[in-house]
Amino acid sequence: MQETHLTADHQFQLDTIFSRYLTILNLSDPTRPSNSAGIAFILNKELTNASSATVKNILNVYAPNNANEQNTFWKKIKTEWERIQAGPLDFMLGEFNLTENPIDCAPARLDNEAAVDALRDLKSVLNMQDTWHNEHPHHHLFTFNSNHQILSRLDRIYTLDRHTESMLEWALSVSQILTDHHMVSVRFAPLGLPHTGKGRWSWPVGVITDDNLIKQIIRIGIETQQAFDKVGQRTNTKNPQMIWKAFKSKITNTTKDTTEKHLAKINQ
Repeated sequence: MQETHLTADHQFQLDTIFSRYLTILNLSDPTRPSNSAGIAFILNKELTNASSATVKNILNVYAPNNANEQNTFWKKIKTEWERIQAGPLDFMLGEFNLTENPIDCAPARLDNEAAVDALRDLKSVLNMQDTWHNEHPHHHLFTFNSNHQILSRLDRIYTLDRHTESMLEWALSVSQILTDHHMVSVRFAPLGLPHTGKGRWSWPVGVITDDNLIKQIIRIGIETQQAFDKVGQRTNTKNPQMIWKAFKSKITNTTKDTTEKHLAKINQ
């Protein structure tokens, strides 16, 4: 994710609510964390099996909007990657704020030549390729629409050459979060990857101690006990099993409503 604008307090709230499901690795703008830049990786713990994981190096990029700063930016990444010796890079993705090819803009145009050359030099050193573009060289796709009605493919996913055949289901979609960019996605499915089901819903840790939620569940529990006491003659629609099922559905829906209210507070 890019442009997260995530402060330390907001990240703490998210970690508290979703600690069972998500790991959030966020890097904020040190001077204006809530107003500028910010990148993050979000890992779904229900889909990630760390015990049998293999290491993949992913570079998350949010490039400067100022084209004059980009030449230095790409060169700095190149120098830093060589310094830390992190090994081969598997993916480089994010908001690049420039386009490499005229077909990635409408109206078609060339971006800052020095910045494009610096990015291409970095790609060459890291052995990165624009896999989607290579597979669709004559196709127009735009992820950003500026106020001046200029369309651009600013958001891209570069991959290591050997991953090409494992990149499936490229897609461009409207983000559920309010933003002026469309979301680019792809499925990385290397050979031997096990199938993972959708799992089951469980309570977020952050709402377990919510006083109002606890009171509502106690009330629903009392009503359920009263229904047990009045069940009388058993039928297919009126029996302890159906009452218990209804109880679980009610507390689940109540908990989901409470979780949404917590999220609304975070987004304010």
